Amino acid sequence: MDPTFAAKIQDLSDWVITEALIAEDYVEIFQEYHCRLLDAGIPLTRAHVAMPTLHPLAEVITLTWEPDNRTQLSMVAHGSRETGAWLNSPIKAMMDNKLPSLRLGPGEIETAAERFPIVEELLNEGVTDYIAFWVPFTNQPDPNEGRSGLIATYATNQQGGFTNDELEGVERLLPRFSLVAKLANRERLFHNILDAYLGADAGRRVREGQIYLGSGQ
Repeated sequence: MDPTFAAKIQDLSDWVITEALIAEDYVEIFQEYHCRLLDAGIPLTRAHVAMPTLHPLAEVITLTWEPDNRTQLSMVAHGSRETGAWLNSPIKAMMDNKLPSLRLGPGEIETAAERFPIVEELLNEGVTDYIAFWVPFTNQPDPNEGRSGLIATYATNQQGGFTNDELEGVERLLPRFSLVAKLANRERLFHNILDAYLGADAGRRVREGQIYLGSGQ
């Protein structure tokens, strides 16, 4: 890896670990992280992350980033694994084959577009390279059984696709970013569960430390 580029990746790695200690809002972290990836020299056109969540109306949260747009947060309803979007997705193909990653690079993406609607959509937008990663949050060997982890996809419209250095940089940083995402997601779930069962005001008081006997109001 080019030394200058490697130094930028190390700086970003240090920033990610620092964020892991204070992570609360994964939307802002996701936005900042991918802007920093772009600034470091990784030519991202789109980044997308999906994680399972505990919510009465949704089973997955997704975050989508594009250079000229703010990060978009979406809640995916229960039963999404029965929809055509999931059944005909490269992510499902990756997980069914128990692969840690799946790349559809130059020379492959055109053929893959005939099979996967999302790849066809990206190809029509000028994407030349698409790669997906599965980062487990469990020691369960089958991702379809554990269903606890992070799915991340990256796309570029750079001619020739991602370089080897760029892919190495993404792969080196991904476990660190996944740690931040996991902690921030748990922090959000912690807040949501307290607010749901105790109410917003009581939940806030508990988070602030009012949990000892005699502190109730």
